[in-house]
Amino acid sequence: MYNKIKNYIKENSMLTYGDGVVTGISGGADSVCLLHVLNRLKEEYNLSLVAVHVNHMIRGEEADGDEAYVEELCDSLGIKLKIYKKDIIKMAEDGGLSVEEAGRNYRYSCFKETAEEYDLNKIAVAHNLDDLAETVIFNMIRGSSIKGLAGIRPVRDNIIRPLLSVSRQEIEEYLEENCLKFRNDSTNFSVDYDRNRIRHIILPEMKKINNRAVEHICRLAGSAADMYTAINESIKKANILTEDNNSKSIEIKELSGFSEQEQREIILSMIGDTAGKRKDITFSHIESVRELIKAKTGSSLNLPYNIKARVSYGRLIIEKSSEKKSFCIKIEKSGNYQIGDSEISAEIVKNSECVNISANCYEEAVNYDKIGENLCIRTPKENDYIVINASGGRKKLNRIFIDKKIDREKRDTWPVVAAGDEIIWVVGLRLSEAYKIDKETKDILLLKYRGM
Repeated sequence: MYNKIKNYIKENSMLTYGDGVVTGISGGADSVCLLHVLNRLKEEYNLSLVAVHVNHMIRGEEADGDEAYVEELCDSLGIKLKIYKKDIIKMAEDGGLSVEEAGRNYRYSCFKETAEEYDLNKIAVAHNLDDLAETVIFNMIRGSSIKGLAGIRPVRDNIIRPLLSVSRQEIEEYLEENCLKFRNDSTNFSVDYDRNRIRHIILPEMKKINNRAVEHICRLAGSAADMYTAINESIKKANILTEDNNSKSIEIKELSGFSEQEQREIILSMIGDTAGKRKDITFSHIESVRELIKAKTGSSLNLPYNIKARVSYGRLIIEKSSEKKSFCIKIEKSGNYQIGDSEISAEIVKNSECVNISANCYEEAVNYDKIGENLCIRTPKENDYIVINASGGRKKLNRIFIDKKIDREKRDTWPVVAAGDEIIWVVGLRLSEAYKIDKETKDILLLKYRGM
């Protein structure tokens, strides 16, 4: 088995000469085997090894016993050990996470911290073939994409999994051959945890149907990984735009040019990048978005993590839902007026040939002679209108937005300069015909908007 692991490490380029490796050590069979194998490879690869043990403070004296055993083992092998302790149950409650998820998050944060402290470039964890099969089944049950069916990969960033080619049975045989003891975690036998139900109930039943079930599931995972790699190349070619930190968008016409499976992965990628996680995004969510792109402009649906998908003028937009804030700031004199992260400057000047009228759509010159006392910059209201021709013809503000194909979600907070219900300037879009300067104009209001 040792040679099998060595070959697997080489095939997947997990180690190079002079690497520094953090290895997780719980005291269980898998992690003890990993530590022993890496220690045997230490001279061949000139490795620097540091072991990390995390006491989750769940099993009281039993957990303390694991910690003591790990200290003894690392001391006997001459391997430096760092021990972390954390009340994982409290951490899970505080963060609204499952105990399993909280424990995993904390362990990896400890691995990363240790790697940075000792300037080590690799993190080795002890997942094996059985873990891979359990992960694939778990992802299938939860409703996964092809990426989920690929399960655990041998290498991800700086994380390596040298035991992913061997089964739990092979690991226990290796420990017996090398007279190595290990600790059994009692929580691993409790079917209160999802993965344990898969391990102790579902997989054994599958093996009754075919005793090579684990092998076949892992082979399927390998095929899914190859397929996902190919699909991911297509995703990289997709012109997904980052509108801002809270949204992603893509032309529906472009998205429709991809295969159905590629569409699913592109949509999943957009949701995951916007939300910062994918855990609760299921196949049904993805299919709902695929149906949405056939709908008319303005159609939308809500997704997990306070994410919204919507269609706007031929684009699919995935964004974080946010509370719309209205504002109304009275403009009484020359000066700068702050509107959140934006700003409008107002300057009253005499009309003359020296006045520079900018062609920038975010700068406008207004006939100040015609403005009353109620001038303000604000968010739109239902009855807003703007004069569109010299004879005084009017158009509803909302119609202006539609004509200019302004995204529906942006209309409610679009800045306008107004006097009552009459719009003087729709910032960046249109100036009222009634407030344009002419040869009779005495005073001009120069407006400059920054921040849209």
